Amino acid sequence: MHTRTRSHLHAPSAPCALTAKSAANAHHRLWLLGAHTILLAGLLHAVLPVAAFGQAPRDFYIRSELSNGTFNGYHQISKRSKPGFVKVTYCDQAFWVRPSTVLWTETEASAGRNLIVERNRQDDREVLCQSPQLQVTIEDLDIKKAELDEMRSRNSPVNLRPNRMRVISEAFKGFK
Repeated sequence: MHTRTRSHLHAPSAPCALTAKSAANAHHRLWLLGAHTILLAGLLHAVLPVAAFGQAPRDFYIRSELSNGTFNGYHQISKRSKPGFVKVTYCDQAFWVRPSTVLWTETEASAGRNLIVERNRQDDREVLCQSPQLQVTIEDLDIKKAELDEMRSRNSPVNLRPNRMRVISEAFKGFK
């Protein structure tokens, strides 16, 4: 009669068999892989320009403020050409803006608001110059009269959506 020992019934090197020690080693290797991946990503982020990660290293805006310095609104402008944008010069620097942004600066200025061109970089904000509406006007852009009339009708006070931040601010005025 043939008897089998326990070692013959279970193959010690079965591919799916994990011992506590091998499971701990696998977990440790995965943890090290994750730590190295995070370290590598951090090093690449420090060495490569931020733009390589899909974020702009700096953003440029025209910012509108009320006469007391309170934020009112903004339009983003670019240092690179984009579809639908036109090249203008603010603060002796070339920028690309939407024609509606130039019209907006004129509307904001005529409402008595202060306008500035600023550069934002993470937690830092730098004012580049004041009064961009005096440096570029809608007439400088060589826009056809029909297109300009349409832009003006879209940007009329009747058609402008309220600034979200202003609406929120107004809602909380009574809680001071």
